[in-house]
Amino acid sequence: MALAGRLYLRAMPGHAFAGTDSSRLGREAAAIPTSDAPEWWPSEATCILNAYRPLQHATLTDFRLVDDGGAPRFLDLRQVSSFLRRWVEAEPAVGDPIRLRIPTGYDDYAPLPVLIWRTQLAWRGWSVATCILEERSPSYAELRRQGALARLHDASSLLANETGCEPEEAVAFLLCDFRPSLPWIELRYDAECDAALIRVRHPEVPAREVAQAYRELRPGPMRYGGRVHQRRRRLWPERVETFVRQYRAAWPEPTWAQVWEAFRETYPSASEHYSGVRVFKQTFYDRTRPRPQKTLGD
Repeated sequence: MALAGRLYLRAMPGHAFAGTDSSRLGREAAAIPTSDAPEWWPSEATCILNAYRPLQHATLTDFRLVDDGGAPRFLDLRQVSSFLRRWVEAEPAVGDPIRLRIPTGYDDYAPLPVLIWRTQLAWRGWSVATCILEERSPSYAELRRQGALARLHDASSLLANETGCEPEEAVAFLLCDFRPSLPWIELRYDAECDAALIRVRHPEVPAREVAQAYRELRPGPMRYGGRVHQRRRRLWPERVETFVRQYRAAWPEPTWAQVWEAFRETYPSASEHYSGVRVFKQTFYDRTRPRPQKTLGD
C-alpha cells in the first residue's frame, strides 16, 4: 500500500485557517476534488481499497453477511441504518460508549457523491479508562465482550485514517461495497499543532502539485475547492427548505432549536454557513415567502 507523506505548513497569525475546527471543514475544503486527480489515481485508489478486502470480509462475517460458500451479501446503502439499529438493541450496554457515523443515503443536492449520515451510539464491551488506570492491556474476557459494532467502529476508523475517506464512507465500503472517494492530496488544519497539514498520499504525486495545493491553501479553506465549493454553497438554502419540510412531516410541531440541531447532525459543516438557529430559520422563511407576481408594466 502506498505510504502517505506529510508536510506541515505554519499558519500565519490572522490567517483564515487560524482557529478553524478541522472537523467542521467539508470534503471540498479538505481534499482536492477527485475530478482534479491525475489520470493514474483512480487505478491506484482501486489498489489501495483492494488491500482492505480482508478487513471488509471480516466485518461482513461479524454481521453474518457471508453465505455458506464464503460469498459476501452486501447491504443496500439505505438498509444500513435499520440493520445496525437492530444490532444496537441486541448488544448489551457495557463498557465505553462509542459513536458510529452511519450512512443513511445520498445527498441529492450535492454535485459530487456525498453521503448523508447520522450518529449511532453503541458500546465497546469493556472500559479503556480502566485498563489505562490499571496499566494493563484488556483481558481475553474483556475482548470477548467486544461486539460487532465496536469492531465496525475500529475498522471504519482505521480505514478512514489510513486512506483519507470519511468515516461514514468507510462504513459504507465495509457493509455495502460503496467506493469511497480517496483524496490524493489532503489539506487540513491541525488545531493541536496550530499548523496547516498537507498530506500527500502517494510518492508519485509531482512536487508541482504539492506546490499548487499550497498556493490554494494560503488564501484560506473557503476558497479551496474552487468552483465545486462555490456551487455547493449556493445549494444550502434549497437544502434547508427540503430538510425542514421533511422533518416537520416526520415529527409534529418541532421547535426550531430541535430542527437546527438535527440539521447540524445531518450536515456537520452547516455551522460554516449558518451562525445559529436564527439565521437558519430566516433562510427557510426567505425560501418559502411568497414572491410578488410580475405584471405588465413592472
